[in-house]
Amino acid sequence: MNDTTDLCEFLGGKNKNLIVKWVMEMIQASLPAVDLHPCPYYPGVLKWNNVTLDLSKIPSFPDGEYRVKIVFFNSDDDNIMSNIYLIELRDKEVKNF
Repeated sequence: MNDTTDLCEFLGGKNKNLIVKWVMEMIQASLPAVDLHPCPYYPGVLKWNNVTLDLSKIPSFPDGEYRVKIVFFNSDDDNIMSNIYLIELRDKEVKNF
């Protein structure tokens, strides 16, 4: 599955993408609340340390290995930041590898 979502629209309430909503619900508790606001985001550094998943929010997926890639970009830079998560799901337990 490949899905592109405008995060500014999502944070501003204009985009109801269910995948982004699900991911944000899983990590929201570990993000600084001041960083989660509608755009604009001004030049500078946003630093998020120790972002964790709320495992109670993980829906039922079949056991397997999953790859999640998140790319942040804008009109000037097609790869501001990329994160790749490799996740193994076995018997409803999540193991990052």
